Amino acid sequence: MFGQNARHTNRLQPSEVISEMAIQLTPAGTLVIHYNIPATGKWLIQSSSNLSNWQPYKTITESGSTTIPVKSSAKPGFFRLISVD
Repeated sequence: MFGQNARHTNRLQPSEVISEMAIQLTPAGTLVIHYNIPATGKWLIQSSSNLSNWQPYKTITESGSTTIPVKSSAKPGFFRLISVD
């Protein structure tokens, strides 16, 4: 869907809020999610193992980071940051 919106009209809706998220794997085997969000609003980190079913992971209201322990038997995980306002 690169360059497409949900209605496939080839027009992307401008984003009103800019947020940033980066994921780091530490030498100790944990994931650290770093997030930079605007000063206002409520945000949610969601996780998924298949990109289809998203589950809430953590609600956040300010920039920071979250550490996630990783199990060697765990499926690959995906994370996203969404606005819930």
